Amino acid sequence: MWLKSILFLVALASTAYASNTKGSVPLLTSTFDKIVPKFKVTLVKFDVTYPYGEKHDEFVKVAEESQNTPDFLVAEVGVQDYGDKENADLAERFGVKKDDFPVLKLFISGQDEPVTFKGDFKADEIKAFVKKNTGIKLQLKHCLPQFDELAAKFMKEEDKTKQEGILSEAKKLQESLE
Repeated sequence: MWLKSILFLVALASTAYASNTKGSVPLLTSTFDKIVPKFKVTLVKFDVTYPYGEKHDEFVKVAEESQNTPDFLVAEVGVQDYGDKENADLAERFGVKKDDFPVLKLFISGQDEPVTFKGDFKADEIKAFVKKNTGIKLQLKHCLPQFDELAAKFMKEEDKTKQEGILSEAKKLQESLE
């Protein structure tokens, strides 16, 4: 009996470990409608329960880079085609078929239907898709949005005097952080 308990715990721990992608939240049929509406934008990947390969690796890059982006959630729905067929009803609800895995859907607050990603399954393409449809720019880890805004402002400005003013503003911001 104790051996079965140990095996069960090991299986449970390995399942939890295998299904987690850093920066991404696993969703189930029971949690989907409780979590997705809480965010302005949610990027959901519908895939096999234990995803792998190049496309999954590209998704992982997006998930990791999006961790610090406010109001933006990256999530995964692992769909089983065996046993209890966990989350198969969720895939069906959004018109996702197993043969098409992985499928990305962008859920935007205030819109009835999600937007389906149809581009090349590459991290840069996925990020461009998110930005094009939402205006959200993914914040990179350890980057400060205030400096990104100042850099964009600086690059657009052609007047040297105004550029110097922007640099001065950046230096003040830097000093306030030290």
